[in-house]
Amino acid sequence: MIELKPVNRGNWEEAVRLKVKKEQEHLVPAVAVSLAKVYIKPDGNGVVYLPFAIYAEGIMAGFIIHAYEEHSDNMYWINGFLIDEQHQGKGYGKKAVHRNDLLD
Repeated sequence: MIELKPVNRGNWEEAVRLKVKKEQEHLVPAVAVSLAKVYIKPDGNGVVYLPFAIYAEGIMAGFIIHAYEEHSDNMYWINGFLIDEQHQGKGYGKKAVHRNDLLD
């Protein structure tokens, strides 16, 4: 079972320890960089960032950060996404991306 839980005071330190394989590092921002975007807002003040930890069977296995432009019906994207190197190849990424209940 895959769960997405907001990154918060209780789990952010675990989240920043997530890492991809060495050869993948150039493909995705580090979790710390993605979390900094929540407060720095490099894409402008109208962009909202929603960071989530990806849990598989109760273990933090990855990270995804959604972003959207306020007051828009069509400006939303995934700003960062990774599955920890120890959990890759198990289908967790695909399941996390297909979650459709995050903003209900």
